[in-house]
Amino acid sequence: MAIVEVTTLEQLFELLNEKEEIPMREEIIGETIVRKYIRKKVRIMLLENKKQQFLQEQRLRKVIRQLLTEGDISDMHPHRSTGINVLEDVLKKMITTLRTDYKRMTTSKIQRESFRAHMISAVKKSLAPS
Repeated sequence: MAIVEVTTLEQLFELLNEKEEIPMREEIIGETIVRKYIRKKVRIMLLENKKQQFLQEQRLRKVIRQLLTEGDISDMHPHRSTGINVLEDVLKKMITTLRTDYKRMTTSKIQRESFRAHMISAVKKSLAPS
């Protein structure tokens, strides 16, 4: 049995289509070798695809992490004064409560204006010096 180098698919097809009288055993052995080679190449391609997908996923995760850390600026207290930082936290919590209370007032526009005026008055009184 001679070793033949095959560099293109055309050569492979030519070798497979030759009508030589090859004993059945050699034909089966050749077919199994070709099948093993194809399986090996397919496995390699699948592993490369999985590797590429993993790398892309890691890049995406890195970008998302950066975006999330940029979005957390509100949690940081950039001001030197603790009082201003506490006031900021209180106002954040208070605004959500006031917003829901304000949106519940659907009877009339006068009711909403009165609520707004009372809130502004209460804030001014609480912030004014004693």
